[in-house]
Amino acid sequence: MTIEIERLSPALGAAVTGIDLRELVETPTRDAILDAWREHHMLVFPGQLLDDADHVRACEIFGEIQPERLNPHLADDSNPAVHFVSNIRDDGILPHGDIVFHMDQMQYEKPSQAMSLYGIKIPSTGGETLFSNSHLAYEALPADVKQRLEGLHAENAYLYYSPNMMRKVTGREEEAPRAIHPVVRTHPVTGRKAIYVNRLLSDRIINMDPAESDELLEMLFLLIEEDRFIYEHKWRVGDVTIWDNRSLLHARNTYDSENEGRQLRRIAIVGDVPF
Repeated sequence: MTIEIERLSPALGAAVTGIDLRELVETPTRDAILDAWREHHMLVFPGQLLDDADHVRACEIFGEIQPERLNPHLADDSNPAVHFVSNIRDDGILPHGDIVFHMDQMQYEKPSQAMSLYGIKIPSTGGETLFSNSHLAYEALPADVKQRLEGLHAENAYLYYSPNMMRKVTGREEEAPRAIHPVVRTHPVTGRKAIYVNRLLSDRIINMDPAESDELLEMLFLLIEEDRFIYEHKWRVGDVTIWDNRSLLHARNTYDSENEGRQLRRIAIVGDVPF
């Protein structure tokens, strides 16, 4: 099996062609895929025809499969790792609107190391997934800001429908799973540093005045949301994406969810404790 790898943008991402993920992936091809993933942080395998088991098996190239934690009651009955981002399934999650930039599962001690989506039904317009390279954003910081961030930790909470993107847990703490992680994370394989906060989940910097915490977080949020760090993926049916959840943030554009269907299968890969 001979694969071809094509860069998708200056910031991140590569398309991998010449492979059918329903077939057994031999070691040389697997190694080439992992090398490309470490370099580009996100891979797209277009034109795939994968059922649930095929998708799970393909994701095992990247690590151990993570059963769904936040919505286990919505996971596939036959495979607890499989669930759907959808507005046309009763068990679908996040069916409507846009979603601001975030890294998945930062409300847990061990966030997922990678996430994968497979395009099943795609609206005619909208619903694109945007990815932002958090390594490049960190490397763009002035030296004095990098020094200021050293040793800082932030509390991250999942309370998606919070009326205020700051102070996510105020008054409703019992509803928000949360974990404390470094503001700057070191990638355990490459050693590169990345900004590890985001607008959706990061609530506050620990042991910092609230006003100062808000100001510093907002500065970091604005930086990682700059166009120069972003690749926008326009979905097609049969696209498989898998990205490094330690390196990239992602977001979603809104779409006409009242009149058009959108369905993506989602699978997560087990991660480790950020440092």
